[in-house]
Formats: sequence, structure tokens, C-alpha cells
Amino acid sequence: MKNPKTELCYHAPAAQGAGGKMPVTRKVEFLYDASLKSGSSETGPG
Repeated sequence: MKNPKTELCYHAPAAQGAGGKMPVTRKVEFLYDASLKSGSSETGPG
């Protein structure tokens, strides 16, 4: 993989005005394990 970096941006809207943003950049590790993939929906936020 040439570039394993990814970026997410969290946005918190304000009642008045633009609100705030927080970008987060990290290195990504891709996992190809079927057991991890199937369990992620069961343990995810909810």
C-alpha cells in the first residue's frame, strides 16, 4: 500500500454560527479477517 493514511473530520454544529470541526489523521491497517468483519456490527455504537 503506497499511502495508508486516512482522515476523518468531526463536525459539531452550534446553535448560532458555524460550529466547530476537528480533523483527525491516522495510519490505517486493513484487516481481512472475516470474524472481525462479522462482529463489528454487533459491537458497534448504537
